[in-house]
Amino acid sequence: MEVVTTDPVEERFKEILDLSSDIILTHVDGVITYVNDQVTHITGYSREELLHKSLLMLIPPEYENEYKTVIGRRIEGNRECAFYQIEIIPSSHPIHYCNPNKLP
Repeated sequence: MEVVTTDPVEERFKEILDLSSDIILTHVDGVITYVNDQVTHITGYSREELLHKSLLMLIPPEYENEYKTVIGRRIEGNRECAFYQIEIIPSSHPIHYCNPNKLP
């Protein structure tokens, strides 16, 4: 289920994010709360398949513990791990690598 808002500023911001060529997703404690169109394009998953699911569904099992540690540090506000590369599992495309950024 996609979050719907009646705030015109928030709607415009969402439109801008959806037009970005960057992969943009948000999560709360590792649960995906927003994905832009590029995420669905790159991974092959629909928004419905991603929203409210664990961020770890996109992480290869062999890296799961490492990413749990990094994500946990970022959730705690540790800025030392602000930039890192992750491998994501697409639904049917080749594996992609990306460099996540965390905005303050």
